[in-house]
This record gives sequence, C-alpha cells and structure tokens, in this order.
Amino acid sequence: MFHKQEAEKKLYQQYFAQISQWAAATDEMIEKTIKLAGLYNLSSIDAIHAASAIALKADEFITGEKPGKPLFRIRNLTVIGLEQSGDTNTSYFAIQQTIK
Repeated sequence: MFHKQEAEKKLYQQYFAQISQWAAATDEMIEKTIKLAGLYNLSSIDAIHAASAIALKADEFITGEKPGKPLFRIRNLTVIGLEQSGDTNTSYFAIQQTIK
C-alpha cells in the first residue's frame, strides 16, 4: 500500500468486496479505453477504469486521485475523489465533480 495508508487500504477492501459487476475486455472496450486515454491524457489504468465505469453506466466513479487530475475532466462521468483530511489517515472526505 502506498505510504502504508492502512485506513485507505481498509476502505478499498470494503468497497471492492461489494462489487457486483465487472466489465468484459471486449474489442469495443479496448477502443473506448484508447479513445479516452488520448482525449483526456489518461494513464492506461485510469483509461481502463473510466471506460469500464462508462460501459457499466456507473452512477459514480470513486478514485484516490486528487481533483485537477485528468480523470476529473471526463465528460458524462461523475467522479468522486477521496481526500484525506487532517494529519491522520483515518478521516476521508469526498469531492464530487460531474462535467456534462
């Protein structure tokens, strides 16, 4: 885990345990991933995650990225960034942004 953020690790473990759908790696998904990466200057993994969220018609896309990063510029995807508050690694708050 990055910088031994145990609270963040626990948060992600709880979240991923609740996933009920996974996006299939189809040719269409790969094309969408490449398009998003080029259009928004996304890293490969961010483009895969965003394309999956769009394909599954996710209500929200939750990320550990900070606002201002390319993920927050994707149109028609509600992006929620988890930010650490204070000096502890136990409190998080969410920042939501939707670009239409």
